[in-house]
Amino acid sequence: MGEGIRCAEEAQRDLRLRLGELEQHTEEQQASLDHLKKQRLYVLAQGTKVFSKNFLAARSVTCSIGPQLCDIVNNHTSSDLLLPHSVSGIPRGMKHGTNSAALVFSAGQFIAFDMLQFIHKRLTSYMWAHMCKRVRNMNTEEEKGDFLRIFRGVDGESAFGTKPLSEMTYAELLDFALKKKQVEAEVEMALQAAETQLMEEAVLAGYVGANESLCSMRNQMLVYLQYYRHFKFAAARQGILLSFNTCISQSDISRIKHAADFGFLGVLQPACQLIQLACFLLSKM
Repeated sequence: MGEGIRCAEEAQRDLRLRLGELEQHTEEQQASLDHLKKQRLYVLAQGTKVFSKNFLAARSVTCSIGPQLCDIVNNHTSSDLLLPHSVSGIPRGMKHGTNSAALVFSAGQFIAFDMLQFIHKRLTSYMWAHMCKRVRNMNTEEEKGDFLRIFRGVDGESAFGTKPLSEMTYAELLDFALKKKQVEAEVEMALQAAETQLMEEAVLAGYVGANESLCSMRNQMLVYLQYYRHFKFAAARQGILLSFNTCISQSDISRIKHAADFGFLGVLQPACQLIQLACFLLSKM
C-alpha cells in the first residue's frame, strides 16, 4: 500500500506540469478545430473537384521529380518493414554494420520526414489528452497510481526508458505495445484514442477518404519508428536541423504531395498516406 501511494505521488508530480501544458494546448487546438468546422461544409462540397484537379496536376508532373526526391537507398514497399521491435533496427537492403550516419537523404525526404513528425506530434497530444482525462475521472490516489504504473513500467518494462512520464510520446507507447506479448487494455485505449482523434480532425477538415487512407495508421507510424534514428544521424552529418516549421511553403507541400502520389519518397513511401494528410492539414494553416 505504501509503495503504491509513493509511486502515485511521484507520478502525479510528473503529470502536473504536463496537465498545465495540455490545458493550454487544448485551448489552442479547440480554436483551430472551430476554424476547421467553419470550413467543413465548403471543403466537403469542393472535395471531389479538388481531388480531380490535383490528380490531373499530378499526371502532368515530369519524370524529373523522381530523381530529385528518390533516396539513394532502394525504394521500399510496405512488405519491406522490419518487425517493430526496435527503432534501431537496420533497414532492409542495408548490410549489417552499416553506419546510420553514412546514409544520405534528399532535401525532399527530410521535408517529408518532418511532415511525419508533424503527424506524430498531433498523435502524442491526443494520446495525452485521453490519459489526462482518464486520470481526472479516477477517485483515489491508489487508482491513479495503478493506472500510471502501466505506463511507467515499474516492473522494468518501461514505455519510455528513464525519461519523465510527462515526456512519453505516441511512438514510444506504440513501440512498447508491439514488444509485449499481451498489451494492457489501457495502453491499447490510449493508442486508439489518439488515432481516432486524428481521424476525426481529418474528417472535420474535409479530408476526402480519411477513413480509408488512415486505416493502416500504425503500420505507417512504424516507418517513423524505423527510420527516426537514421534521419537524425543523417541530418547531423548533412548539417540539417530536424525541426518542423508549420510555415512550410505551398510549393514544398505540393512537391511532397506529388512525390507521395508517384511513389518517389523512397524509404518513406509506406507512410505516404500520413504524409499526404500532413500536406492537406498544413495547406489549411
